Amino acid sequence: MTDHNRQVKTTLRYRATASRHGYRQLEQTMLDMGYLYNALIRHRLTATGSHRRQWTLKLQNAHLTDMHRNDPVYNQYARRLLVSTAKRVNTSFSEYFKRPERSRPGTNNPYRFNTLEISEPAVAHLKLSKDGRNGYIHVKGLPRVSFRTDERLPPKEQPRIIRITRTPRRFNVLLVFNQEVARVPAPKNSVGIDPGVKHLLTSVNESGETTQVPGLKDNQHRKVMRRLRRKMQRQRDSALKDGRARFVSQRLGNGRTKRRYRWTEGPSRNYLKTLAQLRKVEQKRQDSLAGLQHRITSQLVKDHQVVCIEDTRISNMVRSARGTVENPGTNVRQKAGLNRSILFQGWYGVRTKLEYKCHWYERDFIAVPAINTSRLCGQCGSIEAGNRRSQSLFKCTDCGHTSNADVNAAENIRRQGLNLLARAENDPSGPPGRAAGIPKEKSAPGRKA
Repeated sequence: MTDHNRQVKTTLRYRATASRHGYRQLEQTMLDMGYLYNALIRHRLTATGSHRRQWTLKLQNAHLTDMHRNDPVYNQYARRLLVSTAKRVNTSFSEYFKRPERSRPGTNNPYRFNTLEISEPAVAHLKLSKDGRNGYIHVKGLPRVSFRTDERLPPKEQPRIIRITRTPRRFNVLLVFNQEVARVPAPKNSVGIDPGVKHLLTSVNESGETTQVPGLKDNQHRKVMRRLRRKMQRQRDSALKDGRARFVSQRLGNGRTKRRYRWTEGPSRNYLKTLAQLRKVEQKRQDSLAGLQHRITSQLVKDHQVVCIEDTRISNMVRSARGTVENPGTNVRQKAGLNRSILFQGWYGVRTKLEYKCHWYERDFIAVPAINTSRLCGQCGSIEAGNRRSQSLFKCTDCGHTSNADVNAAENIRRQGLNLLARAENDPSGPPGRAAGIPKEKSAPGRKA
């Protein structure tokens, strides 16, 4: 490992503020870009596969130039906004061609278009105040958007991309830079991480120090969310009784029919207010969880050279236990509660944050297969299903070793991760695990990997 600085792609997020008219203007701009996105999707679907000129991004940009000149709606916006929308369409189709099992890109509700992007912005698009404490974004067609800066923002460097995003709670400004990240020296030690339900994660390092991080307590959030959902249900029942809503039958792809709730002349203002309140509470809950994950993962990466985490298959773990009509499942409600707890803990978010931060600071990231990590005895090496007596108790049936189940699993993950890393270093041609400091190999265009 070298001690030089490394260039990485970093995104800085700030809370955006504007005038009351400015907020309405941002919402109208996102709505117009949503309509443009749907038009570009339809244009691509009709052009691809025809005997006429094939679709290309260059051809669509030429259409955007004509529309930007002649259409009074889009003439008021900077052309960069239109081009970035076309690039999003191109990216969605490129991802679809890489993984055809995904559904083909289609049109979306334009009111759900929540991102404006300016690629390769000019110098005049982002300005700082004289004292450097405030930043201002000036783009044609957008209001003046300001934000409060901090020490993370490079004073004399232009961002590669400027994004303005909308969440249920606020508008945000996202600035993408190519920044140099200094390598933080870490002691030559390793850590094993076991995600859990009772605790967000349990970590054990090679000196035997154990850390159990409790999950986020969201009882208050759940209480408010239940109250708002009940209120929304009462409003929907009232609309059904008054004739302002109805149920319609929709035929699904598998041949079944499903009843859908439909408003006759659109939802009421009170219903929309309640829905906005619910979305804000959900967003606050997600922001709290993301902040907790960032604090934990940053500390783990800075303190350890080798980070080993269990490679959990979350989609398999949260499958429903309902079964079929012929063979109904058991403990369905208990399994549903467990699934909600697993999904809310955010194991995948912890893993992705650990992976890219290990890449930043040149740490070794190892994903260990989850098979038998909770059944393996850390003392004698026996593997028995009866070793794990309960959620928190591990007692070996052979040697009698007793420990916390999560602590025992974390130690097993650490040891197996070190073995995988040593095997990968001895055989670089076929590494069983991948360190995050080593980028993924990309296949050449037009060739199979």
